[in-house]
Amino acid sequence: MKILIVSDFHGNLNSARALISSNLASKGIGEIDAVVVCGDLSEFGSLDKGTAVLEEIQRGFENVFYVTGNHDPPSLMEYECKLSGRLQGKKISCLHGKAVKFHDVALVGLSGFFPPFYGKWDTEGSPITRDDEAELFLDKLITKAVNELAADPRRIVLVTHDPPFGACDLSVLTRTNAGSQGIRRIVLKWKPAAVCCGHIHEGKGIEKLGETLVVNPGSIYFRLAANLDIRNEGGAEAQLIKI
Repeated sequence: MKILIVSDFHGNLNSARALISSNLASKGIGEIDAVVVCGDLSEFGSLDKGTAVLEEIQRGFENVFYVTGNHDPPSLMEYECKLSGRLQGKKISCLHGKAVKFHDVALVGLSGFFPPFYGKWDTEGSPITRDDEAELFLDKLITKAVNELAADPRRIVLVTHDPPFGACDLSVLTRTNAGSQGIRRIVLKWKPAAVCCGHIHEGKGIEKLGETLVVNPGSIYFRLAANLDIRNEGGAEAQLIKI
């Protein structure tokens, strides 16, 4: 299964248009099965900017999965229903709080969080405020994927806005690792095939955390993306690309 990973549009429609017009075959990628968006489609909580980016992506790809980021309003999580009805034959799904089986791969989602947009939320299907909550939230979702979807952890892909602590998360501003300790603990416990993430633009890269591949494509604003290939026998490989 081949996944095109993008993140951090920040409301930039030109980036979305560049994505759908990019000649992926010329980059040695070939046909992809799905696009995964790791949040921050919008900028400063604008629903209009976020939905415009989603609609533009959906015009170019049949299967789109996304989580929201700290720049996205909570209402963007629910916009998938409107999009699916508007664009015939297209599939779009917000992965936050879900475990979804797709092409024998289980996608598990966790959105980002920014208190002024969300206020106080609990852990049942809502944005997460602390690392311990993120850990509990993802642990329940992966347990569901394993028990109800019969998913092999080696064929589970986490889709999060924040990277796990210690992988693809080095911040230029703080000069420290700025990822989530909760996501890190989940990765080390369950050993999923991969984590697709964003948020920390300068943390772009591909790293291993235990047995798991962590992929942060960087910001699509700078025409950066990544290609992720989930192998049939489990595990993953990836490459950063310029679109």
